[in-house]
Amino acid sequence: MPIARAMHETLYNNPLIAAHIRTVEKLGVENGDAFRPANSGRQVYESKGFSRTSSMDDGRPNVAVGSAVMTVRTREVGKAWAKQSLGIALALCMSLTVIGDLTVRAAAEPWSGILDPSRAIDWSHAGIPGGIPSRATICASLDPSSTASQIDAAIAACPPDQVVFLTAGTFTLSAGLNMKSDVTLRGAGAARTKLVFTGTTQCDRGPTPYPVICFKGSFSWAGGVENSADWTTGYAKGTTVITLSNTANLRAGESFLILDQVDDATDGGDIYNCGIANACVSQGSDGMRTAPGGYRNQRQIVKVAAIAGSQVTITPGIYMPNWRATQGPQAWWPTTVLRRAGIENMTIQPVDGGGGINIQNAMECWITGVRSVKVAPPGGPGGGRNHVWLTMTRGNEIRSNYFYGSGGQSQSYGIEWYPGSDNLVENNIFQHVTSPMLVGTGSGDVLTYNFAIDDLYTPGGGGWMQPTYASHNGGDAMLLIEGNDGLGAGTDNIHGTHHFLTFFRNHFYGDPNKTANSATMHLWAYSRFFNIIGNVLGRPIYYTTYQTDLGTDNVDIYSFGQPDLGLSGDPRTRETAMRWGNYDTVSARSRFDAAEVPSGLTNFGNPVPANQVLPPSLYLSIRPSWWGSVPWPAIGPDVAGGNIPGYGGHAYQIPARLCYENASIDPAYGSSNVRIFDPAACYVTAAPPSGSTPGWWPETLFGIGTGVLLVGVVSAIALFLIFAVWRSRSRRSEQEGENEASSTGPEDRRD
Repeated sequence: MPIARAMHETLYNNPLIAAHIRTVEKLGVENGDAFRPANSGRQVYESKGFSRTSSMDDGRPNVAVGSAVMTVRTREVGKAWAKQSLGIALALCMSLTVIGDLTVRAAAEPWSGILDPSRAIDWSHAGIPGGIPSRATICASLDPSSTASQIDAAIAACPPDQVVFLTAGTFTLSAGLNMKSDVTLRGAGAARTKLVFTGTTQCDRGPTPYPVICFKGSFSWAGGVENSADWTTGYAKGTTVITLSNTANLRAGESFLILDQVDDATDGGDIYNCGIANACVSQGSDGMRTAPGGYRNQRQIVKVAAIAGSQVTITPGIYMPNWRATQGPQAWWPTTVLRRAGIENMTIQPVDGGGGINIQNAMECWITGVRSVKVAPPGGPGGGRNHVWLTMTRGNEIRSNYFYGSGGQSQSYGIEWYPGSDNLVENNIFQHVTSPMLVGTGSGDVLTYNFAIDDLYTPGGGGWMQPTYASHNGGDAMLLIEGNDGLGAGTDNIHGTHHFLTFFRNHFYGDPNKTANSATMHLWAYSRFFNIIGNVLGRPIYYTTYQTDLGTDNVDIYSFGQPDLGLSGDPRTRETAMRWGNYDTVSARSRFDAAEVPSGLTNFGNPVPANQVLPPSLYLSIRPSWWGSVPWPAIGPDVAGGNIPGYGGHAYQIPARLCYENASIDPAYGSSNVRIFDPAACYVTAAPPSGSTPGWWPETLFGIGTGVLLVGVVSAIALFLIFAVWRSRSRRSEQEGENEASSTGPEDRRD
């Protein structure tokens, strides 16, 4: 039957499932044993001890013996069928368990054969393990008459894994809100629940602007750490067990460590962590620990998985290859980490000039389905430092949101890191934001499929182009910037140096209204060992220069090694860069040039790839569920028929861009061009329908995830049914054998 055949082919073509089926088959008879041709019946009944004596001299087979043979075959068929079904059930169980809770990973890293392992990491674990929790139980429901203190009280009283629900309407709040671990604050939809703030919350920050929503653990920062230790062993890339001189206040699964080490004293031409003003950078390092031993730009934040004496198991493993005892490596950490809290499905409007959402000393938190608008109706100046601040945090997800507005000056950001690791920033819209994504020390973060438009910057007449992605502080390392649609990327040397960033399948096209800093890939001095793969770059007519070295002419696709404010340029920026398969409008072709592959480097070189095949993604093994009908991948040299003109068909509009372009103007904000945001309409599974209240299904039962329990129950039922069917078939075959034997009468034993 077609359905059965399709299922069989699907199961056997899936390596995971097929392996389990074949494993179970090996436990019993092989298929060939069960389905032997008729002429092999002799071997069957002989092996079972049946007589070969004929019933008559005419040579016809003894019917009783024949029926015995048929009974044996039927039983073997039943056994084989049952065992194969058991294998299918077990395989489906294991597959559902893996697929249901974890990101589906490829057998090997997606970048294998393209990037050298020294230049990349496993990016598939960025964000929250298992994804954003889908919580259903509402602990409190509040209407727009509620005050900030009442919402705070509801959050504080809410049991773990439950939801404080804000109904449709406009909430006017005179103070900011404070989140708690394991609690979700959810609105009825970004177009239905609106929080207008006239005040802020301090959130343990020093100078203003304070945020309007605060996620924070205990108070620990670079200028006053709560706990610290010397890191004495375990420095190699990939290491997951390290030794610390102190483990006080660490709890497995609940704590993280901020690892750092002293900057390099001299530049050897390879990795060079430096933050010295008027030397390697213009203004000097900003905000990190300066003692013991001096600036400590290089940082990675890791989760504590286990503790055994002085040995601490961490996840993920060490990213950078240059950690070493001579640089005085240390770990520091907060006593308490805020964990697994989230904000969903609402509009927030911060007080004019105030901050947005601050996630500080927190882990595995999220923001999704949120519209953040920084403008005072009808068209005020907006402002404030950022919409989201990820500071001393790891493993968070910022997904499917819309951020509007900034002050148009320096320190006006969309999402800002300082520092952070393994955060996933995916499928967001940035409009009228000065610097949409600014990483001030990040490691292992993944910034993907975001759309930015109108990167506002007014100083100096407004001719300076602000890039969609920017590295601004020292210590950025092993980041993945994939699939974004915006103006460009810039990695300056104002506060520090940067290493091992990977740009994959982005569409960067500049702003024809800008006259400075407009290179699509502006990699300033000491931006080393970058990987630039499969991007679509430039704009027809506007860009006329393919690349510049140690400077820029502002109409170049690539600018390498330019220094800031008259410092020395860095030729190693271009020499260490890996470029492969990028389409640009100056060349008007996709370039797979061996000369642009740094295969001759002594350290961290990259062999020339054997072919021009690129994976769809470097962190996803399948198309994301919210992607919709847009071709996957949407950008790259292997993409054809793209709907953005001028790029040889190599670029489609990504879902975030389509969401923005198809959205209506919100009249509540006058002429500011703010859009109505409905992620449920834009993306397949970005958010529940606007205004819907969650169902009854809990996130956990008896301390076990309900998804895991569901898989177990379904598998148990399937196994029971398989066993019942097998027993029924077995009994029926036995009865048929007995009936056939009795119908032939007694054996004729005449000579």
